[in-house]
Amino acid sequence: MTGAHVHPDTARRHTEAAGAMRVAHETAEAARILREHPDPLCTSDTLLSRVDGTMIPLVHGQWTEVRTLAVGEVQPATPTAAGPVVRTARRSHFSRRVDSSTFSDLATLELHWRGIAGARRVGVVVDGADWCQTFVDDPYPDTVRILDLPHAAAHVTPIVARATEVNVRLPAATLAVAGVTLPPEDPMAWCQVRKYVGPAVLLPALRATIAAQPTNQS
Repeated sequence: MTGAHVHPDTARRHTEAAGAMRVAHETAEAARILREHPDPLCTSDTLLSRVDGTMIPLVHGQWTEVRTLAVGEVQPATPTAAGPVVRTARRSHFSRRVDSSTFSDLATLELHWRGIAGARRVGVVVDGADWCQTFVDDPYPDTVRILDLPHAAAHVTPIVARATEVNVRLPAATLAVAGVTLPPEDPMAWCQVRKYVGPAVLLPALRATIAAQPTNQS
């Protein structure tokens, strides 16, 4: 930033020192918010968040988990040839390499700054892990929980594949996407229903499919 040339060790030392100061400040602020429960700094109409953990490599073949919270403001839908597209704006992120309980406490600062307590609507995309559900329970119990598409597909695909394997007649689940009609035997068709139509249509069809399978092979 200044044009000065420094040794990599010097840059690393100063970066780590600055980071440690930032972490100490945010930790103290999170503790204050949990203790004093101040009013939110802002009020948003609709917020969408995502919380998840990612494994990262350390030295000597060791791995650790870093948990991350992402928050954005949901914008009005934009019409496109493939259908309406909804995006988020003013996205921000918060990450820590700590256990799930500590992460929930520390992330209070980010959620307070984004005004989650004053938002009219809040949604969160998660993968269904227990710690993610607990995280959602604390700051905003009325949050709309959305199972992300890859994890939903991981459950839907084996059901459809197994039903096809044992010759169970699948309920109608075709969906025209961008002019292409997908057959009900194709798990992708069911995932497209989940994505574009929602679980209200998908879940009854899945339940009927499971119920129709032989008891000893369900």
